[in-house]
Amino acid sequence: MPDDWEKAHKLDPNDPKDNNKIVPAGASKNDRHKGYTYIEFYINELADNLIAKAIAEAGVGDVKPDPTWSPKLATNLDVDAAAAKLADADPRQRRVAALTLAAADPKKAVPALIDALESKKTEARIAAMWTLERIGPEAAAAVPVLIKTIGDEKALVPDPTGRHVSTVTWKRHGAQVVLVRNCAAKALAGIGPKAIPALIKALEASEAETRIAAAEALGWIGPNAKEAVPALVKHFKDEHKWARAHAALAVFAIAPDTDGLVDGLLGSLGEDPGKAIWKDRQRGLNLPYRIVWALGYMGPKAKAATAKLEDILTWKFGNHKIGRPLTRTATRWALGRISGKITGR
Repeated sequence: MPDDWEKAHKLDPNDPKDNNKIVPAGASKNDRHKGYTYIEFYINELADNLIAKAIAEAGVGDVKPDPTWSPKLATNLDVDAAAAKLADADPRQRRVAALTLAAADPKKAVPALIDALESKKTEARIAAMWTLERIGPEAAAAVPVLIKTIGDEKALVPDPTGRHVSTVTWKRHGAQVVLVRNCAAKALAGIGPKAIPALIKALEASEAETRIAAAEALGWIGPNAKEAVPALVKHFKDEHKWARAHAALAVFAIAPDTDGLVDGLLGSLGEDPGKAIWKDRQRGLNLPYRIVWALGYMGPKAKAATAKLEDILTWKFGNHKIGRPLTRTATRWALGRISGKITGR
């Protein structure tokens, strides 16, 4: 941190440890950084400054860089101009537009974002969903359109981060892909409890991918989605193995003490878990790792999983041991947790 900034905030530039001091009440504007460490305070100010500058340069708001500025305190944001830029060819402009709408009055921003969800441009739809996720519960009006979106046909676009692979369909275009319905599920999870009734209903869809997206969203909502547990448990017997897996993982995220969860997680691996993991490895999926990790987290309660986990370590395809090294390591850890030999997580 610059010495001038430290002095302005009553820190000692010669003390390397005071960056971890906690920001007290009154030390930041509107107490926005109360409870943060000072290094977090400083980094947040830098980020706010960059966002303010980007909004001003994009022409979607009358904002000047200011060390005390926060996106949520911004004024004079042009919602219509920002909504139009959601479809811009430049990803940086789309990002600025999304940040602008996330900072704007939800009563004005949400209707514009709902309109963007109907766009023919996939990039605009994804940017709108990203923004709705960040607006949160105040974006509840978007739930019906988002539910419709998780039932859409697959729409794939290159993911510049290269980090995401669809959990249902795997498709290579020289880059990894991001699935529109997955973004919709994240937006619904961001909206939270207000989206739960619609997501429970979506679990009964005839298309497996819709059921999977709904289960993922409920899992991301977490313990606040307890009312969805009975509906998710029904899908431990789903005809689609990945729907079974996501239902079990969602229940694990919501209520890990649920009766029958171990059987649900094991059922998602099938009768031959080694073979299942080998096939999923070919598709680049991380579901087996997540299932194994969940069983390990449950510890001795998952004793019934021991035999199948041991099978994973011994199964071979020709001269190849199955799975990624990460999955094999997780399996050893899970067996240690279940046996009580490993107590840490």
